[in-house]
Amino acid sequence: MTGLFGMLVVCPFLITLRIFAVGIALSWFLSVPSDASRTTALRFVIHGSRAVLVGVLFSALLVFALGQAGVYGSHRLEWMLLVAASLCGLLPGMLRCREKIVSHCRDCAPLALTCFVGIAVMMALPERTEWLFGGWDPGVYTSEGVALAR
Repeated sequence: MTGLFGMLVVCPFLITLRIFAVGIALSWFLSVPSDASRTTALRFVIHGSRAVLVGVLFSALLVFALGQAGVYGSHRLEWMLLVAASLCGLLPGMLRCREKIVSHCRDCAPLALTCFVGIAVMMALPERTEWLFGGWDPGVYTSEGVALAR
C-alpha cells in the first residue's frame, strides 16, 4: 500500500468507507422534517452531513473505547466492530423500510464521492502526505525524518 495506487485509491477509499459505512447505516433513522419539499442539492447536503457526523462520532467513540481497553492496536478488531455496527443499523432498516434505506444511500452518495476525491487530493499533495498518517506532532517528526532521508 506504499505505492501511488495505495496512496491515491486505497487510503482514501478506506477512510471514506470508515466514515460513511457506519454513518449511513446508523443515520438513516434520523428524521428530517418536510424532506420532500427540499431541493435535491439541499437534500444531498443534509443526508450526507448527517452520515458524516454520525460516522465520525461513532468512529471517535470506538477509538476512545478501544484505547481505554488497551486494544486499539488491533485493526482487525476495530474493523470487525465497525462492520458489526453497520450491520446492526442496516439489517433492521432493510427489514422494516427498505425504500428509505435505498433513498438515504442514494442521497449520501454525492458527499461520499466528494469526500473520497478530497482525501485523494490531500494524499497527493507533495510533502504533506506524511502529516495525514501520523497526526500533527508525529506527522511533523515523520516529515522531518523523510526529508532528512531524502
